[in-house]
Amino acid sequence: MAENKKRTLSIELGYLEECAAWKLESRFFPSKVGGKPAWLDLCHLPNSILCGTEHEDKESEERRDVLVPQFEIVIEAEDCLQEEEVSNDLKTEEEKLKAFEKMVQEGKAGTLQGDTSFDELQKTTSPEDRQFSKFNSRIRRNPDQVLRYDRGGTPLWISSDHTPNEDDIPCCEYCGQHRRFEFQILPQLLNYLGLDSTEKSVDWGTLAIYTCSQSCNEGPAYKREFLWKQDIV
Repeated sequence: MAENKKRTLSIELGYLEECAAWKLESRFFPSKVGGKPAWLDLCHLPNSILCGTEHEDKESEERRDVLVPQFEIVIEAEDCLQEEEVSNDLKTEEEKLKAFEKMVQEGKAGTLQGDTSFDELQKTTSPEDRQFSKFNSRIRRNPDQVLRYDRGGTPLWISSDHTPNEDDIPCCEYCGQHRRFEFQILPQLLNYLGLDSTEKSVDWGTLAIYTCSQSCNEGPAYKREFLWKQDIV
């Protein structure tokens, strides 16, 4: 019996739900977004919460005082998929394009050569557009998701541009071990935050969070981890 090389993709998805404010207090260990922080360790709070980059300025410091609406994060498993299923649509498009290009070379394309549908198909097979199509195809299965948890997996990038290499992800500053991908925050979250009224709103394509691969106990209770911001280009 041939070895089955298909890998089942098992990823947890986060959705937002409204709930009573008291249910999001620290004593209930909530998974939440917005409002004031619900610290789980009240005895060892961090001294400061800074961006840690050259972008941390007076304006961003003032913006940290803006409270966004709070919601409970509800976790559900993504429908189990095979890797082949994820890219089936893209493979079909590529096969159509290759068949069409062969027809053009053989002079058999006829009136199809000026068909706009094939022109559009050709555009969407560029590396950048293929990745965006892959992102949309995966998100369409569960359009309300705002978070994807896949520790040790690979982020679902919105574009093939500005993705990190291994050297771009710094090691854990407390134990020196490698960091690995843990979860990502999707742009759908922006629909819930109500930040359009701020002078300069925030935006992102996806936010990928990398954490210590050893989940070390070195250093403070609340540890600084690494975030890779991929913008929508």
